[in-house]
Amino acid sequence: MKILIGGLVIIFFTLLVLLIRSTIKINLLLMKDGEDDHIEVNAQAFYGLIKYQKKFPFIDMINDKKNLFEAHINTSATVGNIDIPVGEKKDKALIDYDEIKYYKNKIEEVYKVYNNTINYIRKKLLFEKLNWDTKIGTGDAAETAIITGLFWAVKSSILSVFNSKLRLNDIGVNITPVYETAQLKTRLDCIISLKVGYIIIACIKFVFIKIKLEVGEKIEHASN
Repeated sequence: MKILIGGLVIIFFTLLVLLIRSTIKINLLLMKDGEDDHIEVNAQAFYGLIKYQKKFPFIDMINDKKNLFEAHINTSATVGNIDIPVGEKKDKALIDYDEIKYYKNKIEEVYKVYNNTINYIRKKLLFEKLNWDTKIGTGDAAETAIITGLFWAVKSSILSVFNSKLRLNDIGVNITPVYETAQLKTRLDCIISLKVGYIIIACIKFVFIKIKLEVGEKIEHASN
């Protein structure tokens, strides 16, 4: 009996160590070429045993009085070689600008409270790959040259901010001017990884902050 219990304890701690040392890897692909505009997310965890896939068309803006967004979403997850549906297809997901402003304020409030935890995760995130290719043209050579320069300036500024805030390994950026036709095609492909152990530590930090806030509120109510 003791041998069995000891064996189970060893197995448990072995799995726990493997879980903590494992990495969650997310591959984000943004494709916009006028025909197959979509965002695709592929994630895997626990050494590839758990996989998650999500693909949906690029968010299109509807120019009406409410300035709404419309998107079609279909999600599924894969465990081993088995596909498991984890969400139903939605014909419309509408968000207006008031909602965007509301959620923006909420995100800012959350960041103020949990900024230490968020910054901890940010520092542990690793961008293993970041490739951003763009083809642009207006049909006019002079205009295309000017716009290409502007795009280079925008991309350089964005990557400069990313490079100062995040850990970036493999970076590839390119802009190809197209002088013959008017077109805009872009492909953003990046791979992000984060160890599960860091996520567990962040969750512990989150719980401690939550408890501290609740205790503070109880003391404040008691004093009133």
